[in-house]
Amino acid sequence: MPSWSLHTKICRELGIEIASNVCYEVNRIIDFECEHDVGRKYTDPFSFEKMIYCLWLEYGDVYKNGKFLRLKTRKEREAWLRQAQLSGEIWYTYMYIPDDVLLAAVLHHILDVLEEIIRSWYPVASREKAPQLIDQAKETLSHIMFKLKGLRPLVAPHISFDKMVEQMIDQLKKRAYEIYNEIISNLQKKGWKPEAGPGIIRTCLLEIIRKENIYGVITVNERPLPVVAAATKIYSELSKGKPVKVTIGPYTLKWRSLSDILEWYLKVTSANKH
Repeated sequence: MPSWSLHTKICRELGIEIASNVCYEVNRIIDFECEHDVGRKYTDPFSFEKMIYCLWLEYGDVYKNGKFLRLKTRKEREAWLRQAQLSGEIWYTYMYIPDDVLLAAVLHHILDVLEEIIRSWYPVASREKAPQLIDQAKETLSHIMFKLKGLRPLVAPHISFDKMVEQMIDQLKKRAYEIYNEIISNLQKKGWKPEAGPGIIRTCLLEIIRKENIYGVITVNERPLPVVAAATKIYSELSKGKPVKVTIGPYTLKWRSLSDILEWYLKVTSANKH
């Protein structure tokens, strides 16, 4: 994931932050306060609701009978929630989260996914495709976008919150090339090299299967694995400087570095174009 400093920088440059330090604190909540990446865990159908709850505990309020209750602290919110659940009051009040808080949370996930796409699909995920990569990140988070349709921003209650996020994404796309450069720089500071990622490796394996018309188990260093797990294992081993032997049916490949895979991939894709 991008560093918190990069998350915060982009969040503030987009003008999302209204309350003091919201951009930084939302990063902390999503990554550490509840569970890492709360809100977008694909294996947890309630991950989004957990994120909303965590954000509400930190920043939320309650709207009842035409006014806010002005709950100031986490302790006050927790006390109100216990009482409201017991009395049933929770069913006829509105639980409020500030617009900038929710926007910052969605932005956090978009930037995380954008980095994953760049790292996994480089060099296909090139700078020239930066605006499309942001669209791809949005599509990856379609489950979040769908649930945002049920929320309303305070500044424009006549529209659903996903429309407000669409406006934010439009602003991101206007700065797409700059953001791409910042993510690449951030990755390189963490030791990442612009070589083949898991997505490229997966494409290589599927290309072999398609081209050779092979049906069989993939083994990586004698360990049988499905395609996605095999790609992840290959990437992990080569990143550590360990060579891999990949067997797909009668077809065997020996790769010593991620550069070997990238070279093989570029050769195959170039041949396919002709």
